[in-house]
Amino acid sequence: DKFTVGGSINYVNSGGTRPNNGDRSIFSAMNFWLPSYDINDIAIAAPPVGQRTTDPYVPQRTADGRATNINYSDNTIDSPLFFALRAPLKDNVNRVFGDVKFDYRPFDWLTATYQVTLDYYNDTRRRVAPPEVGPAQTVRGFVVEQSLNRREINSQLFITAHQKFSEDLDFSLTLGNAITDIENNNIMARGEDFTLSDFGDISNTANRFASRGFSQQRLIGVFGDARLTYKNMLFLALTGRNDWSSTLPRQNRSFFYPSASLSFVFSELFKDNADMNWFSFGKLRASWAQVGKDGIGPYRIGEYYGSTFSGAINNVNGFILSDNAGSLNLRPERTTGTEFGLEAKFFDNRLGIDAAYYVNEVVDQIVDLPVSTVTGYSTFLINGGTIRNSGIELLLTATPILTNDFSWDITLNWSRQRGQIVSINEGINEIQYFSGLDYLFTKAIRPGSDSTNMNPEVGDMYGYDFVRNAQGKAIIGADGFPTVDFGRQVRVGNVLPDWQGGITNSFRIGGLSISFLMEFRQGGSVMDMGEPNRFRNGIAGWTDVRYRNVVFDGVDAAGNPNTQPVLWNGAAINSTNLLFRNFNRTIGAYQFSLQDASWIRLRNVSISYNLPKSLLGENSFFQNVRFTLTGNNLWLTTPFRGFDPDGLANGSGVNSIGFVGRNAPATRSYAFGIALTF
Repeated sequence: DKFTVGGSINYVNSGGTRPNNGDRSIFSAMNFWLPSYDINDIAIAAPPVGQRTTDPYVPQRTADGRATNINYSDNTIDSPLFFALRAPLKDNVNRVFGDVKFDYRPFDWLTATYQVTLDYYNDTRRRVAPPEVGPAQTVRGFVVEQSLNRREINSQLFITAHQKFSEDLDFSLTLGNAITDIENNNIMARGEDFTLSDFGDISNTANRFASRGFSQQRLIGVFGDARLTYKNMLFLALTGRNDWSSTLPRQNRSFFYPSASLSFVFSELFKDNADMNWFSFGKLRASWAQVGKDGIGPYRIGEYYGSTFSGAINNVNGFILSDNAGSLNLRPERTTGTEFGLEAKFFDNRLGIDAAYYVNEVVDQIVDLPVSTVTGYSTFLINGGTIRNSGIELLLTATPILTNDFSWDITLNWSRQRGQIVSINEGINEIQYFSGLDYLFTKAIRPGSDSTNMNPEVGDMYGYDFVRNAQGKAIIGADGFPTVDFGRQVRVGNVLPDWQGGITNSFRIGGLSISFLMEFRQGGSVMDMGEPNRFRNGIAGWTDVRYRNVVFDGVDAAGNPNTQPVLWNGAAINSTNLLFRNFNRTIGAYQFSLQDASWIRLRNVSISYNLPKSLLGENSFFQNVRFTLTGNNLWLTTPFRGFDPDGLANGSGVNSIGFVGRNAPATRSYAFGIALTF
């Protein structure tokens, strides 16, 4: 009666065949591909009647029926479809996760709980690129095989004492310990130069390389949580936690952070008042909390060596200093937040609102600072400074219709966040987070260091503008074209949206349920990393002005309005550069790369149906049978010119917010499921 043991174990297998992302990938090829050539031509089994099989513009198949690479650009541009068919990335993930939990209750007022959880996965990846694919041509084909292994163990101990001092006063105290241990073990092998062109195995390669990555990190914490309740109306919670992190310097690896919250359910004051029956629930809340974190992975403090074969003397392997180093005095990053909120429900909970305002200040933010390569490093990990984020969050719920056979529920959420650069550590004027092909940049600058941006914000984006006079007019050269001022960066936008939100509608008609989620994003600046390739090949939609006379808005050197028409085409500005390929002259200005990332999308639709009890029968083996059909990413409208403004160019986990393209857009997917209850 006092001791309970329980546990669970789960196994998941997933994987598939996926297009490769990044430069020289299917999406890079799509940005180069000329629309005058049918992208599906590769699927043609034989050349049309009257055309030679040796014509390089006609797709051909190998003897075993596989498609060959269409080539109209002397191996410069790959067919995206060929790329997808012949050089995909295949992965197979086996994941096991579960827990064991022990509960012991020696007294009615005391409970002890200990839980151990394990999450382990093995991700095997394989990519074969035949010699015909662009990235593999110089090495005559390659194969890459990877085995990624990650293991995370969490140990948690909770001892809770609960005491009710009176009918009105309730108290609980929880003391605990938490240990997190994470280990990553990765192996990668690459082979190049196929002996047999159609045998994509690493044993069929002349040059082979291998590498191994291993890391281990541990976080140990102790904590306490005290809660006091008065008349189910006043709630006070106090917490404190101290962590020790293996990834921080020894002298700074211990850090403490507390929190306090107070809430007042004011609807309890008039719960027995019949005149207030329309008011179902009301609560005011306020909280102050501090969170400390190490903010980095392992092996980032000081200097580390790694093995290298490149440049070895007499083919002897050696070790070389990493070009990434970290401060030996790195301190944990701390976030201190204050929040005020209101929650209210009306008419038997059929209408509700939840509003919150918060301010978070991040001190000693941990950042990778780009440094001059003459130091021997490319980045240096430091505590960069202080930023302050503030925001508003609103949640509205409503049930306009509620009957036994039909109901309609609406959930609407809306949020807005802004961040301010409060300070940057001495000796640092700016911290650059990411560079988009050296034309647009996201960075934090020291407040007051730039007269054009005296109040810098988190997410500010900078770029190059045209050369302008004192009145801000673009100066047009004698040839009729403006010139980009690469000597000075100016703030051109912010990557954060003005606001974002969503609305969910759910309908129930008997056993049939239908719901759909519409999401909205207003504002926010982004750069499409794939668009420059569409610029220089004349594929971008706005380049349809070629072969037309245009007049650039600006003034000549004397200050007179520019009236000189110029032919916007692919002709050379000078003897070496074409207009669409000359980023230094015109295209390098931020106006050609900066885009509005606003969008409206149908994120999700779900339809489910529960079979009536009458169909199952009284003696049915099943208590309930439910069929479900869902669809994700079904529709999108946006002023953005690329594939999808919502996907980061370099994936998650990096500071590349505001830079998209070169990645697989969100997949439109459908799923069908059956749930059986016994």
